[in-house]
Amino acid sequence: MTRKIQLDTDTLLFFASIFSNAHENCILIMNEEGMVLGVSSSFTAYFHYTEDDLVGKFPRMLFTPEDQQQKKFEREIENVRTQGFSSDDNYLVNKNGVYTWVSGEAVLVENNRKEKFIVKIVQSIHEQKTLETSLRNSSNFVESIFKCMRDALVVVNGSFTIQKANTAFRSIFWPSHQQVEGENLFEINPVFSTASGLRQKIQDLTTGNDCIPDGEIELVAPDGKRRNFKSTLSLIEDEPATEKRVLIAFHETTAEREANEQRDDLIGFASHELRNPLANMVLCTELLQDSIEENNPEEAQDYLSRIKFNINRLNTIISELHDATKAGSGHLQIEKKPFIFEDMVNESIETVKLLHPAYTIIKTGHATIQINADRYRLVQVMNNYLSNAIKYSFESRKVWVHLQAEAGQVITEVRDEGTGIAEDQLPFIFTRYFRAAKTMNVEGLGLGLYLSSEIIKAHGGRVWLNSKEGEGSTFYFSIPLA
Repeated sequence: MTRKIQLDTDTLLFFASIFSNAHENCILIMNEEGMVLGVSSSFTAYFHYTEDDLVGKFPRMLFTPEDQQQKKFEREIENVRTQGFSSDDNYLVNKNGVYTWVSGEAVLVENNRKEKFIVKIVQSIHEQKTLETSLRNSSNFVESIFKCMRDALVVVNGSFTIQKANTAFRSIFWPSHQQVEGENLFEINPVFSTASGLRQKIQDLTTGNDCIPDGEIELVAPDGKRRNFKSTLSLIEDEPATEKRVLIAFHETTAEREANEQRDDLIGFASHELRNPLANMVLCTELLQDSIEENNPEEAQDYLSRIKFNINRLNTIISELHDATKAGSGHLQIEKKPFIFEDMVNESIETVKLLHPAYTIIKTGHATIQINADRYRLVQVMNNYLSNAIKYSFESRKVWVHLQAEAGQVITEVRDEGTGIAEDQLPFIFTRYFRAAKTMNVEGLGLGLYLSSEIIKAHGGRVWLNSKEGEGSTFYFSIPLA
């Protein structure tokens, strides 16, 4: 049923007064077909159209091209004619082309002469819409940051109910569930209940204490690995009447803790390994002085040899530490040049034989092919493999080296008949500072195999091993020929 407003003479005079004096509301008067009959001064002032621009015309130019294409003006007029009114929020185009967001309402009115008109009242809501858009964009921006943060973030209220959590929080602390909002923080994962003082810190923040120190928690993952996190709490500032909420950020410090442990291990290893050769050098120096005073050249020569040996040990330790630091930071220097691979292996074997004349090194296979690699670094790998084979052979006096070129790569294997390595320790053999349980009493920093691995990786190759307790070990490395 069509709704229309019937106006008597007094009402018409009242309306005419509003039409002439309104400042905030802009008014158009149209006939039933939508042709403009009159324009308020507020409309012309705000949207810069003159009466000549609009009177006697259909005001389609007030709509954006998109709205014109969708015949929004025609649909609005039809709604007013059939239903008696129409309302909308949309852009209105100023005469200078600027879009202004407006709220409009059109009604069908009838005067005492039964003449029908359409009155459209328009009010600018551009500032409100701009603010809404800005707030929405800001909210979306914050939401995007919240979701993408690698730190685990969670918002809880004073009752410890989770109101918001990011993806990182769910994947770390609530991995088997999707929805965490509405759950109690201290019930979803026991790690929070065991965290020292976390519950009290949340209570303190929500009751007015704004000076809360950071805390630490430790989470044991399903694979048994321990992960450490630093927790930082901050109160979310809202209106005084709203419920207080606390943002908790859990920043993982596992890598930092491991780095500190490695640093402590390094200091301990270095102190221990440096102390022995230095102590031997001091002792040999004192004994050398006695031999010189006693005019005993044979003893003096022996002590000089021992001093030289310990100097070489110190150089090796310092070189390994220096190279390990470079490898750990990705700055291990590799200088590639062409050379015959087997010549490099023969050189390394002869060097190790001179240092360990009591051992026999048996070479099989051939690799008389040219490769492009860092000869010095590959000698370093070979020397480490051979030295380890001798060092951990204990009673056996034989070491085997086998060379094989196949499928675009050259493979080197070094086998010993030592005590072998426990199966549970095999995955860690090429890890920095790792020492197998049975070799803890053997000198060394646990860096040789780590450095060998990094050198081979820098050449695009790989390292691996086979070992069984009581049956010895075989260490391999491959270098691509291309």
